Amino acid sequence: MSEHPLFLNFETADLYALLCSPNLVELPGGEYLNQLGDRSIDMLLEWDRKHALKLADLNQKKIRRLGFYAEELLSWFFHQHPRINLLASNHQVVENKQTKGELDFVFIDREDQQAYHLEFAVKYYIQTGVTGGLDDFVGFNRKDTLGKKTKRMLEQQLSVHPQVFDKIKALNGQVPQSIGAMKGRLFYQDSGIEYPELKTNHWCGKLLSSEDSIPTDYNLCHKHAWISGQDTQRSSFPPILTKGELYVNPENHWLAKEKSAL
Repeated sequence: MSEHPLFLNFETADLYALLCSPNLVELPGGEYLNQLGDRSIDMLLEWDRKHALKLADLNQKKIRRLGFYAEELLSWFFHQHPRINLLASNHQVVENKQTKGELDFVFIDREDQQAYHLEFAVKYYIQTGVTGGLDDFVGFNRKDTLGKKTKRMLEQQLSVHPQVFDKIKALNGQVPQSIGAMKGRLFYQDSGIEYPELKTNHWCGKLLSSEDSIPTDYNLCHKHAWISGQDTQRSSFPPILTKGELYVNPENHWLAKEKSAL
């Protein structure tokens, strides 16, 4: 799967990346979204030609955050796809009058008549350790690690009690199959370490040290361009503060640098 197909519009390029890019780690049902995306390429290209997916059609308050922007793109895709009957998105899980979390997407695949519960994440981590464990990869805010996120998805978000789905009446009592997808990119300072828990084909880049300079053929990416790298400036989005910066060149090679190191 190419990282940089010839899409005319960044919205479609971002959606394609969310659907078709490899997962960072192995998750239950992790290939479902990739397979659905691969089988929808012609549809994506047609939408792109018509510019059917427009930023203005998405929830403008939600898209200010990268994760919510990704969810808005997927929600649009599920609503438009003839194979998918989207029953719920961002469905709150309430126990004893307290909100315990949300279900990202619940839908029925009309092709196999199977109900699915999809938990989705798009994450960007830099390698700060060399232990060979997933906690070597840390978010720019340093509070999040790939190990913690993976554990949370497996033990909480994808381990939902069947009764949680009772309130989604359109399921008619059917218990969905819980599946997960975690897309994004990992940036390495040392690529010689083995990480058996990672998907071997995950998207990656290089983490620069404080002494390294940015090559002239690399462009700084607005945070919302981190997904596909297309239209790096994203003038249609408001400026976003982040503790890290990502850069991409025309050959689609990626670099990351922490702002504190600049």
